[in-house]
Amino acid sequence: MSFARYDAATNGMLEVTSAQETKWGWATPDASEVPVRLFYGAALLDVSGQASFFNAPIDYYGNTVVALDMSTSAGFAQVKARQSSWFYWAQDVHLRFTTEDGTVFYRVAPTGGKLRDAGDALWFAINLPLALGRTVVKAEVLSRPLGHYTASSSLTNSANSGLSHQNYYASARVLAEWRRP
Repeated sequence: MSFARYDAATNGMLEVTSAQETKWGWATPDASEVPVRLFYGAALLDVSGQASFFNAPIDYYGNTVVALDMSTSAGFAQVKARQSSWFYWAQDVHLRFTTEDGTVFYRVAPTGGKLRDAGDALWFAINLPLALGRTVVKAEVLSRPLGHYTASSSLTNSANSGLSHQNYYASARVLAEWRRP
């Protein structure tokens, strides 16, 4: 299986590889029909009587996307280098994973929408390669809002100029967590 994208310059389809990821943005397909573990649930903000939740992970054959971890210098630099309309700082749902050996890593949830006001709700789902997913002992869904859905909410905005990969998640709020039984 291969992935393709439309190329306006040639008016045709071009094959996409991970090396071409910067042309697609953060939800670039990485692998297809591989063993994965799906982490999924819903993030709900201040909904009376309801809470964010994770469903039990599911193992199956599926697709993965190129990982975007804003806590790493490479992930943060990838977004900073682009500074275009493909990524607004208002991407609100992130996931934090802790593995058996204590390693912590993040993923920007490949979902759209906002999680700002009472009643806002989003489904989230992300596939991890099965070998990595099986090592996860804790998964958390985070609300990490910043900015608005405008071009001024990019990293170039002066209000965001102090952000770095070291402090990107400092103001994140844990909405729900899953722990391996």
